[in-house]
Amino acid sequence: MKKKIVVLISVVAVLCFTFIACSNHSDTTKSQTNISANNSSSLVRSYDNLKDLKKASEIIIEAEVTNDQKSFEYEHVTFTSSKVKVLKVHKGNVKESDILNILESGGISKDGFEISQDGVSVIKPSEHYLLFLYKYIGPVVTETNYQALGCYQGKFKIEKDNKVKQTAPDAAKTKDIENDILLDELVTKMKDTKED
Repeated sequence: MKKKIVVLISVVAVLCFTFIACSNHSDTTKSQTNISANNSSSLVRSYDNLKDLKKASEIIIEAEVTNDQKSFEYEHVTFTSSKVKVLKVHKGNVKESDILNILESGGISKDGFEISQDGVSVIKPSEHYLLFLYKYIGPVVTETNYQALGCYQGKFKIEKDNKVKQTAPDAAKTKDIENDILLDELVTKMKDTKED
């Protein structure tokens, strides 16, 4: 009789321990899907003003991000390639309604974490941007992709009210472009800026 009670208590204890361990594991898994990681970088080339951004850009466009976006790993680094539809061309040899690939560091890692670069997320589907771009040349992708100048300095989000927000962190913002400037004002300022 004592053996049966000891065995029964042992079985109940093991079941309780297993239940608690599985419950904790489940909670950890759920919270991990909401975690984001932030990579920090030092910019190889920094752009302090609109003139420098405009001069260094091969292409300047207003674009809408399509739903065609893929994140992938290259040498243990997460990248995202997003297709954007060109809405308006301000510089470069592209046309309205062209589809371009934009390559960025960050995105959703293979483990399901959102990776950002200095707190700046990759462009998101259905959002509108003013992009200062150059053609990417390197080993990460084989098809033609473009990147924003200065990692994120050439990436400006156009809000629904047509205000433009710099996506760069405060320390890397372009100094002569106010946050919340109207898109039309920024475009006029850009046209008036000489490249020399």
